[in-house]
Amino acid sequence: MVAALGDSITAAMDAIRIGEDHNVSFVTGSDPFVGSHAARLQQLMPHLQVRAVNLARSGAKSDDLARQAAEAARHIPDYATILMGANDACSFFDGRAYDLQRYVNNMAGAINTLIQSNPSVQIRLIPVPNIRRLHELGVSKAHCRLKWSLSPVCRPMLSPLRSQESREEFFQLVDAYNAQLNVIAQAYPNNTTVSWNAANHQFQAEDVSQIDCFHPSQVGQRTLSWLSFGGG
Repeated sequence: MVAALGDSITAAMDAIRIGEDHNVSFVTGSDPFVGSHAARLQQLMPHLQVRAVNLARSGAKSDDLARQAAEAARHIPDYATILMGANDACSFFDGRAYDLQRYVNNMAGAINTLIQSNPSVQIRLIPVPNIRRLHELGVSKAHCRLKWSLSPVCRPMLSPLRSQESREEFFQLVDAYNAQLNVIAQAYPNNTTVSWNAANHQFQAEDVSQIDCFHPSQVGQRTLSWLSFGGG
């Protein structure tokens, strides 16, 4: 059993059409073009039936991981992914974003819940993808700037009213959230690995949704699967 925990990225928000589409999720999707983690595991273990459940929720912060992990534990997963932190960091203006220890505690709590359900579960921690590159790809396009100005999503990065200095502070905050993954993984060496490739990958324009210029497109979901399935 594969369990996906996370936010709108894992839920495949706006990848092909408006809204979530778990069929193209980089973790649990059945779309053959995406080649999700579940599909890759099925190829590696053709003698087994790999099942998958996607518990990610758009807009979720790490506080929601307790709910997601509890639901995942009911399925007794053998393999799980957690990609969380973007929305925590996007709470830039209310002080919530700076509570890195709360993020660590939430992540650790979810991992503990998964391990309690199956002591041999393998958990892949995935950092927030390279948002500097995402901003770079969209800011030069007028239609993306317009969409960002009208969207309530992640104002510290997407609002045209933010100075470059303020935006860079936000990027550094995301880096700080990502850096905590090493601390978390070291506490669970038998169960967790961190896939760092997505944090620094130079995504291309086709990796980004044309709907919102923010979330991964179908191609982007495919890219994320390729980047995050292996360790390192």
